[in-house]
Amino acid sequence: MASITNSARVTALIALVFLTNIALSSLICDSAVAQESDESIANTGIGVISDTNTKYKYEKIDFKTSDGAKIVGLFYRPERLRMKNVPVVLLLHQLGGSKADYYDFVPDILAEGYCALAIDLRGHGESTNINGVSRSWRDFNETDFRKMSYDVISAVRWLDERREVNSDRIAIIGASIGANLALNYAVNDRRVRTVILLSPGLDYRGVKTLSSAKNYGTRAIMIAVSSGDEPSGSDSRTLYAVFEPTANPPKLKIYEGDLHGTSILNGGLGLGMIIIAWLGNNLMF
Repeated sequence: MASITNSARVTALIALVFLTNIALSSLICDSAVAQESDESIANTGIGVISDTNTKYKYEKIDFKTSDGAKIVGLFYRPERLRMKNVPVVLLLHQLGGSKADYYDFVPDILAEGYCALAIDLRGHGESTNINGVSRSWRDFNETDFRKMSYDVISAVRWLDERREVNSDRIAIIGASIGANLALNYAVNDRRVRTVILLSPGLDYRGVKTLSSAKNYGTRAIMIAVSSGDEPSGSDSRTLYAVFEPTANPPKLKIYEGDLHGTSILNGGLGLGMIIIAWLGNNLMF
């Protein structure tokens, strides 16, 4: 009888260990899906990122600009597209930043059914190969910074080739020098339905915006800036004054403090929700 009891105890112990391992494995897998690291996203060609409930597909891509820079980016799309050709949001980071600056915001874009492309501007992140030479933005002169406009042009041309993208409905979100680049591109491409400028300036490293603001026309424009972030705070007011008589509808959102660029977006201030609503009103129709 004792032998049977001991055998039963051993069997129960084995079963308990087995079930515990299953539970731990499930917990680890759930955690990995819910909190996938930036590193895994950056180093994977095709895969799935996830917020708590919804999965999205992403693809690591690269393309060459007309002057020989190799630009690396991440192209995202909802796992199930609601339509064959969907609007797209192009994401441009700030000086010293990278495509990773938008990781936290991308799921909000995709949840609305849009595609998104986040790129590393030349000299940043993985986009350091320029004509076979490794270059950093820290060594750029004003001419080099102005050549970043080729990165934006080539990014839109890459999007033109994607069957799932409706390249007649483009929004561009840019931060700091990325904001200036976004505005300067949009003024020459009417397919850009709206631009969202995070901490723009009148002149970032030779990339100027006043002329583009004067010629932007009646399309929707939104500016977000911190009151204590100078000169961007003053420059944003100047740009808004230029847009105000013509842009339909213009929006200037001023936050307290001195956060700059994507730090405003990622700072828990609710700007992401405002941008999503803005895209719904100005990108879809």
